[in-house]
Amino acid sequence: MLDSPHPSRTEVGHWQDRLEHCPSCKLDLVQPASYEPLWGDRWLVSLDCPSCGWKQDGVWPHAALRRFEEHLDDMDELLWSELLELEKARMEEDIQIFVGALTSDAILPEDF
Repeated sequence: MLDSPHPSRTEVGHWQDRLEHCPSCKLDLVQPASYEPLWGDRWLVSLDCPSCGWKQDGVWPHAALRRFEEHLDDMDELLWSELLELEKARMEEDIQIFVGALTSDAILPEDF
């Protein structure tokens, strides 16, 4: 998302919290809807919370958005890991059902 050549020297005064934390529902699910560079190391970003529908446009320094991007990357890795675990568990369950059907002669050659 961010490859700005401008390092952060100062922070915008109103930037106190992590951008992923929704001020409305307090969950850390906030996502960027759009972003564009402005001046120096400042970015105009539209934020959305998929949990409660909160939305906000704001200007933040590169450092705030870098931390936000790191959080989004961490959440992406977590979601992929959980998806792989769920797929593995589902496949193991399918295998057990198939093995049970084989051992009870519930599968016949004409089933294929």
